[in-house]
Amino acid sequence: MNALVHRDYTIIGGEIHVDVYDDRIEIVSPGGMYDGSFIQELDIFSIPSIRRNPVIADLFGRFNLMERRGSGLKKIVEAYEAEHNYNAKFMPQFKSTESAFFTILKNLNYGEINVGENGTQSGTESGTESGTEKLTQKQNIKNRRQEILNILKDNPTITAKELSNMFITSIRTTKRDLTRLIEAGKIKYEGSTKDGRWILLDKRNDTQNVTQNVGQNVGQNVGQKLSPLQGRRIIIEMIHKTPNITTEYLANVFNLTAKTIERDLKILIKLDKIKYKGSAKKGRWIIIEKKQ
Repeated sequence: MNALVHRDYTIIGGEIHVDVYDDRIEIVSPGGMYDGSFIQELDIFSIPSIRRNPVIADLFGRFNLMERRGSGLKKIVEAYEAEHNYNAKFMPQFKSTESAFFTILKNLNYGEINVGENGTQSGTESGTESGTEKLTQKQNIKNRRQEILNILKDNPTITAKELSNMFITSIRTTKRDLTRLIEAGKIKYEGSTKDGRWILLDKRNDTQNVTQNVGQNVGQNVGQKLSPLQGRRIIIEMIHKTPNITTEYLANVFNLTAKTIERDLKILIKLDKIKYKGSAKKGRWIIIEKKQ
């Protein structure tokens, strides 16, 4: 798709070549980088979107055949990294000259398929592998994030770049893992980019703190239920402690539905007690301090 949209159609006689080999696919597209740079000298995760053929790109975007934000190469790399049998030797390769763009996509299964004496692979074995592939992929991601937690516990000042080197993944993938761990309420980052550190959050301790606050607010009667006002006060206290706390986490703590928590948060927003800043994934709650 990228080759069709971004090729240089002014090169007379130029055409897209797709060569399929056992271990790789090679794609050659007429025309180098539109701004004259060379892709092999750039970080593909921070390349600005510059379209050589804006009309074609817009047309493909309207048909939902591509995104209109220049994320094609990044998505290729991320798709490879998400596979359970991926390692550094399978990293997609991109190279450009003044007149051509080269893409090499490695076959992740090359050298790993067991061929029988008759030259065919067992259909049952193939079906089993494809059926468990997604589960294996999810498990690998889960294991990687658990290992990140273990590393952050021993080395709270480690950087995303250092983590990506350890796991042989892109910095973007590592940052996504860290973001998911933050959203899950497992970690938070305190301090500046240079001097900050990672802090592991113990949900059991948070729950104990909430229980203590509940006890202080409702008195000694353990079985007494919180009033909506008391519950919202505790929500404010928890937001003050963990600004990136999620609705799901609050719902688990209070043993309520997410819809009920969302209603309480909306009420607090209308009362100018709190506000939310940023995107749904990377935003944070802010307590509004009223001036006296």
